[in-house]
Amino acid sequence: MISIGCDIEEIARISKINVNHRLAYRILGEFELDLYKRFNSSRQTEFLAGRFCAKESIAKALKQTITMKHIDLILNDGELMTQINNYTVQVSISHTKQHAMAMVIAYETT
Repeated sequence: MISIGCDIEEIARISKINVNHRLAYRILGEFELDLYKRFNSSRQTEFLAGRFCAKESIAKALKQTITMKHIDLILNDGELMTQINNYTVQVSISHTKQHAMAMVIAYETT
């Protein structure tokens, strides 16, 4: 089975709700949070918006509620991906100055 999901967010909206990095600590996995802390504040917001979109896209593709913090998206041979239960999830994230968006393809692995 193959599923897709996508999401788009305004980066300014993410910035407004990330007061004192609360959103970052709520949705980023350990590896992602380490990366986030290395960026300057504008790059942090862009990164966070992209990861938020990616995780929303995953929930849509899998048609289930997910705990965002428990999903750590990792770079594997140049592809952003993760494993969730019996699914492999491949992710693509894009940004403009105003928006972030993500597209996800999830497929069952046996």
